[in-house]
Amino acid sequence: MADLELVDLTPRFLDFYDAARAERAGPERRWQLWQERYGFAAVPPTPEGQELARRLLDEAWDRYPLVMDRIRAGAAGLQPAPLPVLERVAALLGCPAVAVRLVVFAGFLAGNACGYVDAGRPTCGCLLTRSSREGRWRSRHQETMVMVSRRGRWPSNPLNGGREP
Repeated sequence: MADLELVDLTPRFLDFYDAARAERAGPERRWQLWQERYGFAAVPPTPEGQELARRLLDEAWDRYPLVMDRIRAGAAGLQPAPLPVLERVAALLGCPAVAVRLVVFAGFLAGNACGYVDAGRPTCGCLLTRSSREGRWRSRHQETMVMVSRRGRWPSNPLNGGREP
C-alpha cells in the first residue's frame, strides 16, 4: 500500500508572482515579496543558500511567463499522476507499505529539485518549472524516494531551516 501526501505550494508562488507583477516590483522588492509570500527554494538552509535563491530568482524572473501554464495547473496538472507511479515503484521494489510526502513547487528554472525527511516522513520536492526539453514531472523522484526510504538512508536536514513547506 502506498500513502501519498500531496502538498501543493503553487498557490503561494502565484500569490508572490501576481503581487510582484502588480507592483511592477524591481529586484529588491521582488526578493522581499518572495520571502514574505513564498519562501520555498531547493537550496541549503544557509546564508549562501539564500544568496543562491536570490540570484536564481533574478535570473528566472523574465522566463516565468514561459512556464506559467504549468505553475497555474499546480499539482492537478502532474502527468503521470503521482500515486499510481508510487504504487508501481513500491510494488516493483517489494515494499509492502510506503508513505511519501510530495511537495509540488515552482522553482527557478534551474532544474533543482529536493528531498529530505520531515517528521520521519520521506519528502520529495516535485519541480514544476522544468524546461520543455526536459519534459514535465518525471517519476524518478518517487522512485528515488521509495528506494532511499526503504534503505533508511535519506538525509535528515530539511531545506529552508526546518520550515514546513
